[in-house]
Amino acid sequence: MKKLWVVALALCATLAFSTMSDSVYANGSNEDCFVVTGSANARNQWVSQRRAAKRLADQIAVHMGDPAGVTVGPTRYNCILEACEASALVCHRR
Repeated sequence: MKKLWVVALALCATLAFSTMSDSVYANGSNEDCFVVTGSANARNQWVSQRRAAKRLADQIAVHMGDPAGVTVGPTRYNCILEACEASALVCHRR
């Protein structure tokens, strides 16, 4: 029974610490982040994925303004049949 209480206490402490560190990071961060997407619909997935990636790159270029201090996260692709969407997390310093 005592082991159960120790495990429960450890779990609560871990949860409290993880949420606290996330909120501190979010409040102390000097970056603005947003998700940029590009989508396309073509005759097959490969062509659709390439077009979506091109549109994503164009959208990132539009949102960047000043390329200094901009970081782009990994690109993710979601495809359903011939329609694909590419998305990436873009952050820039304030």
